[in-house]
Amino acid sequence: WYRLYLDLRDRSCCILHRHTSTLRDKLRALVLSPTWDNTMLVFIIVSSLVLVLDNPLNDPDGDLQRVLFWTDVVFTTIFAIEATIKILALGFIWDRVDDVSKNSLLKKNASSGVNGDDSNPLLMSTPTKSFISPGRSKIQRISPEALKDSRAYLRNAWNCLDFFVVIVSILNLSTGSNSSLKSLKALRALRTLKPLRLISRNDGLKVVVLALMNSIPPLANVLVVCGFGVFIFAILGINFFKGRFYSCDIDNDSIQTKHDCEEAGGRWTNARSNFDNIIWATLTLFEMSTTEGWLEVMYSGVDARGIDKQPKKNSQEYAVIFFIGFMIVGHLFILNLFVGVIIDQFNEEKATLNQILALTPAQREWVQIQKNLQRHHLQEFVEEPKEKGRKLFFFIARSKIFEMFITTVIILNTIVLAMRYLDMSNDYENALLVMNYIFAAIFNVEFMIKLIGLGKNYFKDRWNLLDFVVILGTNVGIVLLLIYGDSAALVGAVVRTFRIARLLRLFYLSRQLRVLVDTLMYILPSIANIGALIFLIFFIYALLGVSLFAPIMYQGEMSSHANFRTFGMAMLMLIRMTTGEGWNEIMAEAADTDGYYTEGGGFVDCIEDQ
Repeated sequence: WYRLYLDLRDRSCCILHRHTSTLRDKLRALVLSPTWDNTMLVFIIVSSLVLVLDNPLNDPDGDLQRVLFWTDVVFTTIFAIEATIKILALGFIWDRVDDVSKNSLLKKNASSGVNGDDSNPLLMSTPTKSFISPGRSKIQRISPEALKDSRAYLRNAWNCLDFFVVIVSILNLSTGSNSSLKSLKALRALRTLKPLRLISRNDGLKVVVLALMNSIPPLANVLVVCGFGVFIFAILGINFFKGRFYSCDIDNDSIQTKHDCEEAGGRWTNARSNFDNIIWATLTLFEMSTTEGWLEVMYSGVDARGIDKQPKKNSQEYAVIFFIGFMIVGHLFILNLFVGVIIDQFNEEKATLNQILALTPAQREWVQIQKNLQRHHLQEFVEEPKEKGRKLFFFIARSKIFEMFITTVIILNTIVLAMRYLDMSNDYENALLVMNYIFAAIFNVEFMIKLIGLGKNYFKDRWNLLDFVVILGTNVGIVLLLIYGDSAALVGAVVRTFRIARLLRLFYLSRQLRVLVDTLMYILPSIANIGALIFLIFFIYALLGVSLFAPIMYQGEMSSHANFRTFGMAMLMLIRMTTGEGWNEIMAEAADTDGYYTEGGGFVDCIEDQ
């Protein structure tokens, strides 16, 4: 078997093309080129945006659904062709490129006249379009990134993700017309994983994902400890409260048992959060650990009297010990321990790398440049004007006294903007309006002084650009207010409020504030990478929510303000749930699907609008 493996590995790719094939050489050069990645990135983005239009509430026989179907066919075909080209170029599971070691490459390159670390292809800092052609005497130069990307198709984790998405897309299309595959219709929801392919095409997203993956192993012990603690409390909850959260829907003091409830024509119902078995007990404790609805669960436990007995207020007050004890252990200790381990692992990674995490090499280089510029306080030299008439304006514009005067005016203008209130008298409002005109005149004079004194250098300073935008907006607002009167009052209010942006100049004057701003600037690329990953997760979950829960009727927490019927509402719903606001109620409404979903896609006739 080993000889057969070596024979297949050395002979061909998918038993079709030898490693020395010119076709494979050209395909490998194609898939390693930046143009290829950029083109596929565009297709991935467009196909992800098309998924936004797909909705179970769409008319199955409508024009939109037919367009979406054929669009899905086109993109699936494109991605299948992409996978096929990569497999032919790199090999499916193994390839000779995988077995070329770094040392052998160094020796071959040295024998080919490639000497020195700077010219060594394995030490190049940026990927090139060249590649290794196994079986040939000429060894071409290749960077580490390109060598890594030239591994066999399934030996790259990102390619495995792409391949899985392509297979799911093909299976999803096959279920459309084949009645024998209707059981695979659940694969429709997996189409929402298509945007995950963006990760393999974006270095920033890959860096964040890898950082998260590195933090997973240390969490194993924490998960064991957390799970063990929750498991113990779940067993205790079952012993104390199993079957005791039932109650009658009729509020009558004469009802004491389940039998009394049924005799009175009521229903004996269970609470949504209960401890009837280990699954429900664990779920209830998890909800409590998020502090969402834990008081209602505690009150149910305090009121419980026994199995098949109607609850009575404060019948066992000692039960609060169990719930408060879990909140101390489960919320204050376990969850914070979990978060603390993640933060500690990130700090260890940061200390190991001696730099900010979640940054690509290019972003790290940019941050280092910004630090060097800040450390040396480099400023562009502004030459003194030769004209005598401009020299006075130049010295005024560069004067510290003038700068402090303008700063004082900015603070006073902000105070005046804060002095407005409801039902102001006309005299008071006119006084504020006059003061705003005075401040606007001062800022215009400042602009003219700096423009005359500094000339074209005025627009080379970012703070001056901010002042110019604010002055321009202020003048436009004043003109609109004078021309249209009260009908442009809203525009004037927006423009006046925009002047608050001038307060940012205070950061320029204070060294301590500048340090904070500089620190924020250093981590902006990292925040952008993490934010992009969070948005991608929200995007996928919104698509998944629409695909699964769009047909749910309005009931309980599900309403016109909270639902999954459109992509936009789904995004708002997810943002609300991430804040912890009523997420367990939404989960309960989505899980209780009796009478909510319709069969055969007849959504319009069966869903009531409230």
